[in-house]
Amino acid sequence: MKTFFTKSALYLALTIPAFFFLGCDDSEEGGSYEFSVEPTVLTFSAKQETQTLSVRTYGDWSIVLPQDAAWLKVSAMSGRGPAEIEVTAENYYRTDTSRTARLTVTGGNSGDFPVAVVQQKLQMNDLSAAGKANCYIVPTSGDFVINAATQGNSESEQVGEWTSAELLWEDNRELITDLYGDPESKRIFFSTAAAGNAVIAVKDASGKILWSWHIWATDFDPNAKTLKYTNDNGSTWEFMDRNLGAANAESGSFGAFGLLYQWGRKDPFTAATAFAPENPSETIRWNMLNNPLPAMASDADSMGTVQLSIEHPTSFYVTRYAHGDWNGQPDPDLWGAVSGQKTVYDPCPAGWRVPAYDAQGDSPYAFVTRQTTTGTDNIGRIYTDGNGNDFLFPVAGSRVNGTGTLDCPGNYGSLWTATGKTTSNEDGTIEYGCLLFFTTGRLVSATYYDTRSQGVSVRCVKE
Repeated sequence: MKTFFTKSALYLALTIPAFFFLGCDDSEEGGSYEFSVEPTVLTFSAKQETQTLSVRTYGDWSIVLPQDAAWLKVSAMSGRGPAEIEVTAENYYRTDTSRTARLTVTGGNSGDFPVAVVQQKLQMNDLSAAGKANCYIVPTSGDFVINAATQGNSESEQVGEWTSAELLWEDNRELITDLYGDPESKRIFFSTAAAGNAVIAVKDASGKILWSWHIWATDFDPNAKTLKYTNDNGSTWEFMDRNLGAANAESGSFGAFGLLYQWGRKDPFTAATAFAPENPSETIRWNMLNNPLPAMASDADSMGTVQLSIEHPTSFYVTRYAHGDWNGQPDPDLWGAVSGQKTVYDPCPAGWRVPAYDAQGDSPYAFVTRQTTTGTDNIGRIYTDGNGNDFLFPVAGSRVNGTGTLDCPGNYGSLWTATGKTTSNEDGTIEYGCLLFFTTGRLVSATYYDTRSQGVSVRCVKE
């Protein structure tokens, strides 16, 4: 009996207070219970983030959000008993100030419990601060913002009233992780998480593309190693050590191909993914939903204009007329060879431009000769400067002017200059772009030219 009584007494001693505590709630006059909310301050980063708010009570509770806090979402607005409530702050695209709010947790007779919410301002690298351009070199990981108010490197030519930003394509599905366009401030915010190339654009309310930018995500510093050439006239060109958009400058790597451009256009086309002269393979492109996009040649279109090329940056304009230009209104100064100034259509990053012939009519590529070292693995030509530095000129092939399909990577390579050339015959005038042309054999021509609708490589020089 002693043992039974002792256990029974202990049971009553433990259960009666618990029953009394649970039986009290705020609906009973004079009822009371413990109530707590933790933490009392929630601090969020600018990136979308979720934190947990703990409510400790055995009664009813509810949450009140102010009307100006629509950027906050809570997993539950009311309930009864203990709860773990998820509070989510949406992305915040301001770099000048933080934002705050105050949510209130009400616990019946226990009163109101305020929770302060602070979301910090965005910490982003402003790429346009170092100069505007159609191409931005960015690290393979980071948060960035660009000014999308004006065209290319211009301070006056306006893009227009755009309402959204969109990823047109990327060649690495892990490249662009976040993308947001703010029409009010005319800025585009994005984050990278891998190496590669991408093109982003802004659109108006009707969906028309108003302008687009090339994002070149790479860990290479274009100023770390450059190729400087001065000719007998005293003209100097200082080149990047790789093609525009290249993943590397390594011999025998198709990653050295970079991107391909129609003469005078600002937007790139992808090159081949292997040394395959007979049957070159297309780079797989992806959209923001990680869905593969059609091959670039499928976007080929008939004769274009500059305005159409702006509105359709992924369209390769094939030659269907005798004059050889993708542009139905030929312009010899699209890349600034006539004016001597970098134009809004130049595809190079800030501080760089497409090289042009000098005032005496000499090619910037005159140093690339038949005596230049030739590789043995379909790599192109290697030039060694006076300091013993090797510079690769890869055989990236081209996109054919009549179809937009890839041609002969591993067999020949070409590099555009900004200089145009016009010839005449019995059928009329033909518009060309001047370029460096070379093969894996002995053929090298620094004064070659090809129809402007051909898609070939670009190597930028310092302005």
